[in-house]
Amino acid sequence: MSPLLLLDGRRERGAFMKQHRQYNAKVKCAIRTVRRGYKHLVPSVVAHKFFGAAHVAPEHLTICLFYKHDHALYEACEKGYFVLLRGALIVALREDCYSGILMINVQIEFLSQQAVKDAGGFWAYWH
Repeated sequence: MSPLLLLDGRRERGAFMKQHRQYNAKVKCAIRTVRRGYKHLVPSVVAHKFFGAAHVAPEHLTICLFYKHDHALYEACEKGYFVLLRGALIVALREDCYSGILMINVQIEFLSQQAVKDAGGFWAYWH
C-alpha cells in the first residue's frame, strides 16, 4: 500500500478522534456543571455515565444519572428532581455543544446503582 494512503488514513482517524474527544469533553463539562450546581439536593446524584457517538450523531446521546439506592431514586422522583435536573442538563448542553433541534432525541435517564448492580452491571441492565 502506498505510504501516502497510510498517512491519509491517519489524518482522517486523527481528525475523527479529535472531534470525538472534543464532544465528550463538552458533554462531561455540562454534566459536571449541573451536578455541582445541584449537589445540595437530598438525595443527591452520586454518579453519571453517558454513551453514544456525540461527534457522529449528537442526537443519539444518552445520559444516565445515578442515585445510591432505589429508595433515593423514588424520593428524588417524588420531590420533582428529575424534571429539575433534566431541564438543567438540557440548558447546559445547549450552551456547550447542542442546538435546540438536536435535543429532541437526547435521553436523560435516572437509575439507582443498586438496581444496576442487582442486574449484573450497567450493560446487563440495559439488555
